[in-house]
Amino acid sequence: MNLIFEHGIWSFANAEIWVGIGLILFFGILVVAGVPKIAAKALDAKAAKIQADLDEAARLRAEAEAMLAQIRKEKAEAEAQAAEMMAQAEADARRLEVETKAKLEETLARR
Repeated sequence: MNLIFEHGIWSFANAEIWVGIGLILFFGILVVAGVPKIAAKALDAKAAKIQADLDEAARLRAEAEAMLAQIRKEKAEAEAQAAEMMAQAEADARRLEVETKAKLEETLARR
């Protein structure tokens, strides 16, 4: 039985035992030092920042959509005004054409 502890898996010369003990001590020190709490706090802060960025992006998108709707409305109004101006210009051109023809015919009739 003594041979198992001296030369077997439980031997203090076995590197795996020391690696295991070292890992257990290392993780124990991390837990005692509060590293998991610090990591959780950092992750929570990062998640809060990401959520704030998402909220800001949603606000900016809503603002952009409102601006787009306003611009489309103004464009439609401008197009309607342009169409009205074109119709008025065409009517004025027809009226001037009729008046000019009438004056021309009157001038030709006087000669």
